[in-house]
Amino acid sequence: MFTLLGFLVFPLVWGVPESLVTTELAAAFPGNGGFILWADNAFGPLAGSLLGTWKYLSIVINIAAYPALVAHYVGGVVRAVARPIRARSAAVTGMTLLLSLINFAGLSVVGWGATALGIASLVPFVLMTAMAVPKVRPGRWVTRVEVRMKDWRLFFNTLFWNLNYRDSASTMAGEVERPGHLPQRSF
Repeated sequence: MFTLLGFLVFPLVWGVPESLVTTELAAAFPGNGGFILWADNAFGPLAGSLLGTWKYLSIVINIAAYPALVAHYVGGVVRAVARPIRARSAAVTGMTLLLSLINFAGLSVVGWGATALGIASLVPFVLMTAMAVPKVRPGRWVTRVEVRMKDWRLFFNTLFWNLNYRDSASTMAGEVERPGHLPQRSF
């Protein structure tokens, strides 16, 4: 219940204000660079440079964790990947090289690859949902269950991690034509 409420409420409490601030500042500073330009204009070039460096390091560390996570999950199903450290390392290295080669192949390949990975990521959820629908019992939704102590820091950290980074869209604000004007719509 708390997870569902968190994913319904947190985007409104955090995501909407972050999106509005991002939109306003991207319109005011319409160059490529987004939050780095904002920090540079507000606090000087050192702050902009530091923010860019920290963001780069954050992305590198974050992205480096994904092949290891995938190898860990695959290792739960395919024991040959989980047990020997060489097999796990080979799986992580192979995934990293494959994704790097896809990136070097060009934007079109990356777009189609991202679409394929997105679909492959969603298929298990669609299947699990289809299998769970016949077992739904609304009467159990209000049943009181004894709950152990919740780790609120982990809960909010997970929500924040999943629903953050809307400001990353600002780094491409220079690509938007006439950012201060809404397009005319005809109905």
